[in-house]
Amino acid sequence: SEKLKSNASINWLEQGSLTPNNNYKRLNLRLNNNYAFTEQVSAIFDVNYKRAIKRSPSQSTDDIFGVYRIAPIWDDYYQDGRYAPGRSGENPVALANLGGTLSGEFNVLGARIGLEFEPIKRLKLKAIVAPTLGFDRETNFKKVVEYTDVLDPSQVIFTSGTVNTLRETSHNQETLNIQATANYDFAYKENKFEFLAGFEDNREKTEDLTQGRDGYLFPDYTLINSGSPAIQTTAGYASETALRSYFGRIAYNFKDRYHLQINGRYDGSSRFAADYRWGFFPSIAGGWTLSEEPFAKKILGNTYLKIRASWGRLGNQKISGNSYPYISSVTLANNLFYDNGVIKSLTTGDVRTQNIKDLSWETTESYNLGLDLKLFRERLAITAEGYKKNTYDLLRSIPILSYIGLNASPQNVAEIQTYGWDLGLSWRDKVGELKYHIEANVSDSKTNVEDLKGTKDLNDKALIEGQEFEVYYGYKSLGFLTQKDLDNKVALISGTEQPGDMRYADISGPAGIPDGKITGDDRVPLKSSTPHYVF
Repeated sequence: SEKLKSNASINWLEQGSLTPNNNYKRLNLRLNNNYAFTEQVSAIFDVNYKRAIKRSPSQSTDDIFGVYRIAPIWDDYYQDGRYAPGRSGENPVALANLGGTLSGEFNVLGARIGLEFEPIKRLKLKAIVAPTLGFDRETNFKKVVEYTDVLDPSQVIFTSGTVNTLRETSHNQETLNIQATANYDFAYKENKFEFLAGFEDNREKTEDLTQGRDGYLFPDYTLINSGSPAIQTTAGYASETALRSYFGRIAYNFKDRYHLQINGRYDGSSRFAADYRWGFFPSIAGGWTLSEEPFAKKILGNTYLKIRASWGRLGNQKISGNSYPYISSVTLANNLFYDNGVIKSLTTGDVRTQNIKDLSWETTESYNLGLDLKLFRERLAITAEGYKKNTYDLLRSIPILSYIGLNASPQNVAEIQTYGWDLGLSWRDKVGELKYHIEANVSDSKTNVEDLKGTKDLNDKALIEGQEFEVYYGYKSLGFLTQKDLDNKVALISGTEQPGDMRYADISGPAGIPDGKITGDDRVPLKSSTPHYVF
């Protein structure tokens, strides 16, 4: 009708797999409604529901990878149809078909209710409430697979696992998003202005519950009560977080020639203590459409040219997997105590990491300079930009004195810096009635570790001050060993190397000088693990 506009949709997806015991089904329902009470007042009511059902083998071995890495000389089946043990009891085909099933049901129900009001011309007020409910359930039943001798079917020669096990996991999630915005725009002669002010509140609550039993004598009965009560497990987890934001924007445009936009947002997160919860993150962007200048039109003709620049700060509140990283948690355990000649099992608790109260936002400060160019009646478009990003107050665990007896405390102390550029080309044209579009892009960036407060992570991908982020860390190769090298007693790792094995540089030792041995002290930063020239 003139006042009510509705749109309903339904979508069904069913997807099989090239590997056995794998399938995925999904149902999507959506209903959108918009009702205009008057020319100034309207309302929206949207509701959506998604249900997905997934089924896959319960064993953790990936089917394709498992088949790929086993040589074809190992049997998958015997001639009589029984499953062969493959390579030392590893047969991914048997595990996929007989090793049990991981099945899951995932549901999301959401709604969006809003009201729009235009009290005066060009002033638009909007309020939206959007709740979402998620309720998932996964059942993982692992079966023991027995492999028998090729000549004697009664003789079991390999098994995958020792007992049948069942694990059931439920995950419930509630989210609530509330938004309120006011938007006003007007023009004065050739000047255009736009103002935006807004408020947003996000709340999220999750609960997880896992239960399971082992020792299922009848593997076709996969209920909890069918397992042995003597071998059972339970676990649970819950968290609740909130994020509140106030934001605004001012935009200015003169003759579509000069552009300026100023943004600011003030965010508060429940992940931080009350005194360190809020952060202010401003940004500013400007553009100059040079091709709109009268003096440039004579030179550029129909060519479009725009130069733009921006600066801004962006905050990250999810600095840890812990929803409350500023609170020291107590770890519970059962321990044995000797009390008047009686051994008792009691629950104990201890603090293992002293979390820091003044944890706060990680912040990324960005500088960007770009250029947009359109040639040949806008058929060829070129976009180029360079940027610099400085991310500081990154979370980093700093060691404390060992006699305190606590693990390293996470603190906002680390800093990294990124430089990069992007180049994009596109061509739009048509041949007769045929329209076509071609795009190409290339980019590169480099991220350096600026500050770790004197700490380092010397893994295969290392974090070291002054080096690239996650630089490869290992032995420096000097080529291949020759018999002459062995005769000259060059430094070796094991001492059993032969000609043709890799030779490594003896760079250091426990005393900081070469010691004639290849040890962990000889590992050095090698090269960046980050791909360059991505296209």
